[in-house]
Amino acid sequence: MSMLQWYAGKTTRQIIEKEGLQPNHIRWIIGAAGGPKWLLLSKLDQALFGEWLKDVQHPVHLTGGSIASWRLAAACQKDPAAATRRLQQHYIHQYYDEKPSPAKVSQVSRGIVEKMLGENGTEELLSHPFFRHNVISVRSRHLLGTDKKPFLAPMLGVAASANVLHPLTMSAFFERFIFHHPDSDFPLKFANRIPTRKIPLTKENVLKALLSSGSIPLVLKGVRDIPGASKGTYHDGGITDYHMECDFETEDGIVLYPHFMERIIPGWFDKFLPCRKPRKENLHNMLLLAPSPEFVAKLPNQKITDRDDFYAYEQDERIRIWEDVAAAGQALADEFVDSVTKQNVAENLKPLEDLGR
Repeated sequence: MSMLQWYAGKTTRQIIEKEGLQPNHIRWIIGAAGGPKWLLLSKLDQALFGEWLKDVQHPVHLTGGSIASWRLAAACQKDPAAATRRLQQHYIHQYYDEKPSPAKVSQVSRGIVEKMLGENGTEELLSHPFFRHNVISVRSRHLLGTDKKPFLAPMLGVAASANVLHPLTMSAFFERFIFHHPDSDFPLKFANRIPTRKIPLTKENVLKALLSSGSIPLVLKGVRDIPGASKGTYHDGGITDYHMECDFETEDGIVLYPHFMERIIPGWFDKFLPCRKPRKENLHNMLLLAPSPEFVAKLPNQKITDRDDFYAYEQDERIRIWEDVAAAGQALADEFVDSVTKQNVAENLKPLEDLGR
């Protein structure tokens, strides 16, 4: 039984069928928002960034919002596997005595990111020899810039309703910010065309950019006034770019997407809109890796970890389940390493276009 599914766009299939899958094919790596779902990918991240890609000789752009920005920041450390293990450990063991306030969750989240970065993580991210990290956040407009629930909750409802009409309506509520690596401007266009500003990452704003990218409204406090960016309140980058859809059409090489599911959901408010799919033309040079349904069915409670687990289980049981799911992800990492070593990836490719429109 295959644990890992390989979905490839037309261009990617042609490359792999001709040359196999090589580290030097990878030019972009993107990640999805999704909170605790990332734990299933922790072992795969360690194999990818700690071993398979360690000797790449060209720039590789890493891009994502929310938890993906944290995962990819771990990849930019001198020892990415160790940084990913730190992130996993402290993420799993976040502990709350009672239902926490947004301020408390923000405090704990800051501790998780700081422990992942360690003493030199910011410098290592900014000076990495080939990884170029890009962090996605949004600046919330109008009453969405408050942390007061009586104002924030209704405004989120208004934004969600507007999104049903068209994704571009999000520009009335949020402004996308890309905090990009100082050595590389972010060259892509997003499919939803929401206004986007680009701000270089610096020693002064890396931590705040990462924290803002994971600041889910109503769950965490927004991050105020990030150095180098416009004044205001910044929230989770997954709001506009939940699973990210960019125009990669002019990019060379392969866009690698280690994902926790077989669906690409463009924006946070699109989760309940099955019609919202990425355009097929934006998938042509992508390689998406995802766990198979059979693999997920063998996980505890037959599901991937998610934020509902905080309410479904007692703290100690949740921690045990999350540790078991993270450990189960080793099978995904092992299958990836086995396939690229034997160079039999082409035999397992499925058409990625089937996931688009």
